[in-house]
Amino acid sequence: MITKTFSFVRKFFFPVKTTEISLLIKLGVLLFCVLFNFSSLRALKDSLVIPLIGAEAIGFLKLWLVLPTALLFTLTYFKLSNQFNLHALFNIFAGFFVTFFLCFAFFIYPNQDLYHLSDQSAYQLIQQLPYLKWFIKLRAKWSYVFVYIFAEIWGAMIINLMFWQLANSIFKTSQAKRLYPMLTLMGSIGLICAGQTLIFCGKAENLSSLSFLSATENYTEISIKMLVMLVAFSGIVAMGLFSHIYSYCMSHHISYNFTPQAPKSSLNIQESVKLIFHSKYILYIFILVVAYGMSINILEGPWKAKLGKMYNTPNSYIQFMGNFNTWMGISSVVVNLISSSILRFLGWTISAYLTPIIIGTTGTIFFTFIVFEKYLALSFDTTFMAIMVGATQNILSKSSKYSLFDATKEMAYIPLSPELKTKGKATVEILGTKIGKSLVSMIHFVAFTIPGISFENIYPFLMMIFLFIIIIWLIDVRKINQQYKALINEKSR
Repeated sequence: MITKTFSFVRKFFFPVKTTEISLLIKLGVLLFCVLFNFSSLRALKDSLVIPLIGAEAIGFLKLWLVLPTALLFTLTYFKLSNQFNLHALFNIFAGFFVTFFLCFAFFIYPNQDLYHLSDQSAYQLIQQLPYLKWFIKLRAKWSYVFVYIFAEIWGAMIINLMFWQLANSIFKTSQAKRLYPMLTLMGSIGLICAGQTLIFCGKAENLSSLSFLSATENYTEISIKMLVMLVAFSGIVAMGLFSHIYSYCMSHHISYNFTPQAPKSSLNIQESVKLIFHSKYILYIFILVVAYGMSINILEGPWKAKLGKMYNTPNSYIQFMGNFNTWMGISSVVVNLISSSILRFLGWTISAYLTPIIIGTTGTIFFTFIVFEKYLALSFDTTFMAIMVGATQNILSKSSKYSLFDATKEMAYIPLSPELKTKGKATVEILGTKIGKSLVSMIHFVAFTIPGISFENIYPFLMMIFLFIIIIWLIDVRKINQQYKALINEKSR
């Protein structure tokens, strides 16, 4: 009886076969490293841009700078994927990002007064050209802008594209149902560790013993250098692990559809993109990613604007994000413990519906609070309350994203041909996320180009768009489900 009970509990919470444990742990540590960096870099980029430039500038950044750069990286990936294997591509891109962040922390940031436009000069330009206010602010702090851009692209390229492409090449659909939630569970621990690291780096008392890292004992500079050194270390470990896993799969021939190199294609980049959009299935996945990107960014803009008002220095912002990431990691671990069973017992369809339902419900609660905030007779600080409501919404949304959305989305790629799996996934993961964000940024751009307009003026409008996107998302899941089942049945014949 005890043995049966233990077997049931193990199968429910840890549905991993003995032969899968070694590879799963290696992939889990790799995901831990790249998610640790993603979480740390996200906090770094926001701590520089939101308190020192303004939350309203993010829309301009994503539309005019992040999206074109993401397109450039996508085209570069297309070109290089015909010449290099996945292992080489990972090292090229991860090595580039790590090198940039080290240069920023140790050379650019300590000497930013030499490179940045002075606040006085920026102010004078804004007075002369008020409609270009946010462009001028971004130009004045250009190095922060590059940190923001490359931190954004790290998540799209290193995690969404290359890590999951490696995982999708190794596991069958039947294995993915059991193992992907366990994989994301191990990765979620990276969020907790990143959160604790950010809390440490945000406290001045913890940095006093590290004053040798800054000639002027600037705690923000010390904090950035500490954080980037840990990111660089984690990035190097990730590159080593990726190489080891890739070589292991090649030598042991244990994978389902693992190929030593991305399939050669005579298609040029324009034809590759055309091929992708001629596939309804890839287009539906693309819409899925765009819908997630839009819904999250519509919610995050107002939340981060309130956050920037209360935590208006890089160190205080980093410390708050440390607590936020810790709770998000804990929440992700809890959700991941049950998500494997949700996938196995309730299936792909219900699992895929859960993320838009969770985001739609929590997002509606957040918007209801901030839209009607001034009509509510509250005896406490409404700004702080809005931040806490937004943080709770963000934690629940991201937890469902990391555990259910990522797992179901990646499973949807598995039945595809190698060409669509490589180039189709590249376009969806890099451009889909950025286009979703950029469409929201277009709304911000149109609104904030008008002098005097801020987030408070457009809350009701954003709420209506948010609800419309959630409806489109739910319809899109139904469309994917129909074709996914057909592809699985075709593969199993």
